[in-house]
Amino acid sequence: MQGHSHAPIEIYGTEGTLQVPDPNIFGGPVRHLGKNGKWRDVVLTHGFGDRDYRGLGVAEMASAMASGAAHRASDTLALHVLEVMQAIVNSCSSAQARRNSRIYERALALRTV
Repeated sequence: MQGHSHAPIEIYGTEGTLQVPDPNIFGGPVRHLGKNGKWRDVVLTHGFGDRDYRGLGVAEMASAMASGAAHRASDTLALHVLEVMQAIVNSCSSAQARRNSRIYERALALRTV
C-alpha cells in the first residue's frame, strides 16, 4: 500500500490515504496522502483534541437530555457507523468503491469553553 507507515488507523480510498491517531490517546496529527504522493497535515478545526476527554460524550448526552435536545450518541449514528463498516467490508470483498445509500447529517461541532 502506497504511503503505509503503520499508524494506529489508516483509511485507504480512491482519493488518497487518511492517517488518524489512536482514538484512545485523544490527540495527535491527522494526515492526508493525496494522489500527488505528498503527505499534508490536516488542520484541526474543532476543540477537544488536546488531552483526555473520555467523559465528554456522556456529559454531552446528559446535557442534551436535560435540555430536551437530541444527543449525538443516537441510534441514527449507530446505524450510520454500522453501514460504513459494512460498506468497507463489501468494498474490500469486491475491490470496488461503495457509496452508502443513506445520508447521515452530522451534528454541529461541540462548542469549546
